[in-house]
Amino acid sequence: MNLRKRKWMLIGLTLAVIAVVWAMGQYDYARLVAHKRPTFARWAAYPLDGGSAEYRGIGYTVTDMQQMQHMTMTGLLYRIGPTLNYWVPFLGRDATTNFCRTNVIR
Repeated sequence: MNLRKRKWMLIGLTLAVIAVVWAMGQYDYARLVAHKRPTFARWAAYPLDGGSAEYRGIGYTVTDMQQMQHMTMTGLLYRIGPTLNYWVPFLGRDATTNFCRTNVIR
């Protein structure tokens, strides 16, 4: 096998791995949106912020966010909903999270 064929095989293999990791992340994100446990992301962490769950897969992190962001004049601002972050920053779905305002009891 000459050098040119090896180079194209390596490029093809790299693109195939990236496509598989992307597809696994999208599938786990869809399962988290449907309130199910992710299939491929198995390493779970539970931060101490009030109920968030973070699942780590190979090359990505899927998080079910439920954390308080900051106090405003009208109430508390919570960040809720699933997020998907890849190790490559331009593939993530962090902009799809929802924000929820609650009233402050004084």
